[in-house]
Amino acid sequence: MLGSCSQIPKNDLQREYLKGKVKSILLSDFEGVEKFGEVTKGKLTGKYKYIYNDKGNLIEEQRFQSDGNLYYKYVFFYDSRGNKNRVEKQFYPIDQSAPLIDKYVYDEKGNIVEENSYGTNGGLNFKTKYIFDDKGNQIVGENYNSDGSISSKYEFQYDKRGFKIQENYFNSDGSFDRYVEYDYDDDGNTLERREYIGNSIDKTEYIYTSFMKQNWTKRISRFDGESSFTKFITYSEREIKYFD
Repeated sequence: MLGSCSQIPKNDLQREYLKGKVKSILLSDFEGVEKFGEVTKGKLTGKYKYIYNDKGNLIEEQRFQSDGNLYYKYVFFYDSRGNKNRVEKQFYPIDQSAPLIDKYVYDEKGNIVEENSYGTNGGLNFKTKYIFDDKGNQIVGENYNSDGSISSKYEFQYDKRGFKIQENYFNSDGSFDRYVEYDYDDDGNTLERREYIGNSIDKTEYIYTSFMKQNWTKRISRFDGESSFTKFITYSEREIKYFD
């Protein structure tokens, strides 16, 4: 976010470092198959669709099952000032239960400082409180159970460009759990993610192979997980549509 006195909250496109007036993104993840030094796409492992309004804010998120059927959908609602005030999550096929609902509380600068998540019976499931620095970067998050006890906490650190470079996670008793580091290119695309768990490092490297209108459309991710003794490659494609 820009400035400290006349702070202007970022929209969702800016937070995701997307360029232009993006209308929707269809993201498809596949198993990456490496042959003769090249990675091609194999079996579909995940499919997601993101829809934005003309103000650059997310209004719908859809996740599909491997057979193409809709698994769940988030719908985002905004007030007259453009603040997100409610999110509804509905699983499919739709049953008789009500959707899960999140509601938000803002500070005077337009930062979300509290998120309350409610179950299908209308009762509070959990609460999250956020703290921001004077640049509008979220630096602390505290998760609470429905009884008011703290369940976990995390802290974020940023570089001079405003990119999040480290996440520190803590348990309910305050003890340290793990931390994550990120490297980026100048456009905000993640180049590497490193998660430190005990004496192990889980590392993901990202290679971008195709761009359109400065937004990536093809990406290869290489995961090397020491904590789980797992290695795999993900081949991702994005179909991006823009407002005219």
